Amino acid sequence: MDMQAPVEAVLVDSVTVQDLASGVKVLRGLCSNKLRMEVEYMLKHGTSDNSYLIS
Repeated sequence: MDMQAPVEAVLVDSVTVQDLASGVKVLRGLCSNKLRMEVEYMLKHGTSDNSYLIS
């Protein structure tokens, strides 16, 4: 039996892609909606979701 945690879908306002180094890009998703964790921990500036693409 495969047990997986439920995935909460989040719509982002924008995604930016920047070159970080040769062969490495950073993808940043910005969202103006407060996530549950941001509300529970009273984060004033929100959080960021970053991913790195290495080619």
